[in-house]
Amino acid sequence: MWGAIYDLRAPEGVRVARRPKPRGVVVRVVAAGMNPVDAKFVVGDKISCCAERIANGHGVGFDFSGVTESGDAVFGILGPFQGSVSEFVRISPSQVAPKPKSLSFVEAAALPVCGLTSLALRGERVLVIGASGGVGHLAVQVAVARGAAVTGISSSRNSEFVKSLGATPVAYDGNDFHLEGPFDAVLDTVHSSDPRDCDYREIVRGARYVTTGGHFSDWFKAGVKKLTGISLFPKDRELFWIDPFRAANGLRELADLADTRGLKPHVSEVLPFTDEGLRAAFKQLRSRRTVGKIVIQVSDPRS
Repeated sequence: MWGAIYDLRAPEGVRVARRPKPRGVVVRVVAAGMNPVDAKFVVGDKISCCAERIANGHGVGFDFSGVTESGDAVFGILGPFQGSVSEFVRISPSQVAPKPKSLSFVEAAALPVCGLTSLALRGERVLVIGASGGVGHLAVQVAVARGAAVTGISSSRNSEFVKSLGATPVAYDGNDFHLEGPFDAVLDTVHSSDPRDCDYREIVRGARYVTTGGHFSDWFKAGVKKLTGISLFPKDRELFWIDPFRAANGLRELADLADTRGLKPHVSEVLPFTDEGLRAAFKQLRSRRTVGKIVIQVSDPRS
């Protein structure tokens, strides 16, 4: 069986290699969605710098869509380093759900991680920072589907795309922008330990503030909360961390939003399951300019 692995000696730190076929209940992967966190296991701008050493030699990817041995079309999410960019993946019922009928396999593969993160955003007036990206463009759609008035911050060149999703776009230039608050909730998909990123917590006050990235201390607090239920974050501030091993209910909710409310990932590019395709995906993810999602086409759904 072939699968993608992290290899720090290879260009872009990733390549296709032989891997043992998993045992048990398996899915033949048709497509695998790529997320910024996949590349960040190598560059480490949202996690500890030691992550690149931990990741080396392990599987790449979380999101997938495919077909079970009994012929059912499904989509789901794997845990860290299990590697969804692979010919086959092993699943448990808590990590998978029936594929939305309204979405193709490629579109369904773009949904799990970013869609599950988006479900954390609730309120009547919400703000999405990084509204044209993988998480952001889905968070806008989820919040709009739930009846929220959404403001979306993005670069000026992506303002029309954000508007088409149902949000009021706000363009930034050098972190210089004006916000018309107040907001009930804020989802910050941009903040990280990278010096190019701004910490927006001091800009937006008086709202529940959820970020998908931060410094190592933020990830440590998120881990403590996940394991113990004890929150070390200040009131109304936290880093959101999905649980891939208890994702089935959220996946079913996303499928329902897709089939009944038109939730649809924007796939910016579909790349082949080759060394060159993986490297191109990682290069785009690191550019921080991807609109929507990148997907790896692993196999033909008709085969």
